[in-house]
Amino acid sequence: MTWIAEHEVIWLLPSGERRPGRIAIGIPEAIAATEEEGEHAWCAYALDGLPSPAGGRAGGADTLQALWHALQMIGFRLYWLFSDGGRVLYPPDEDRATEDPQGDTAGLISMLGPLVRAHGNPRGVADPESKIAALEAKLAEMRAAESGQDKDDDEAPPGPSGG
Repeated sequence: MTWIAEHEVIWLLPSGERRPGRIAIGIPEAIAATEEEGEHAWCAYALDGLPSPAGGRAGGADTLQALWHALQMIGFRLYWLFSDGGRVLYPPDEDRATEDPQGDTAGLISMLGPLVRAHGNPRGVADPESKIAALEAKLAEMRAAESGQDKDDDEAPPGPSGG
């Protein structure tokens, strides 16, 4: 399998256990038409390191739809993990002195956007304890802090009075 996109992570399971992992998407492949089925496609996806199997192939009418379905499957699986209280950490590097499970998970939600939602409900139906809502609030906090930091770093443009 050739993976076209990968993201290394550390899963922080609801139990507190940490596991190294990876989120990956394969190259969508067209499948030749048969008499029984018309032309279609599939796309491999993986969430390695989770306790239950999380990965496989998503199908579609063409390669674009198969890719989209694979991304949706990743989003659904992450939604279930996050709504159960699981989090994700990015692997440590020289730029990060401390771990930030809430910030890292909020960042992943930001990257995947609407894919990390329960199907049919943008706020999520399987989030009774508002765990994902708390992550979204953390993301809003991070954006506001980043926005304020950018303003401090840059010189303010002169106002309408030239001041």
